[in-house]
Amino acid sequence: MASVVLTARVDQELKARAALGLEQAGLTASLVIQELWAFLARHAHEPEAVRSLLATLQESSQPPSAEQRIAQLQAQQLSAEHLAVLYGIVSSTPCGSSSEELALAKEEAYAARFLEQRP
Repeated sequence: MASVVLTARVDQELKARAALGLEQAGLTASLVIQELWAFLARHAHEPEAVRSLLATLQESSQPPSAEQRIAQLQAQQLSAEHLAVLYGIVSSTPCGSSSEELALAKEEAYAARFLEQRP
């Protein structure tokens, strides 16, 4: 299969940051570009798929809005509270959990801790 050289204009700072990200992921720019072109070729007759990919990439490159960040923090807080209850750090019942569900979760957590401590 013949290869071609592709030239693109990219901001120097953006290129440097992207190169670092690729290096950390164990990827090369050539591989990523080849995969992008393969995707575009597979979906050549589906312009909405191409637009959707571009929109997804653009959204992921934007910092989260204040509302999105608050939602993320609330989800993390809720997860932390559930873990705290499961490990017996606090004794409140999480929203939406019955006392039976909580008792079962505690038993499972205690059993897991017991098995971890066994020699």
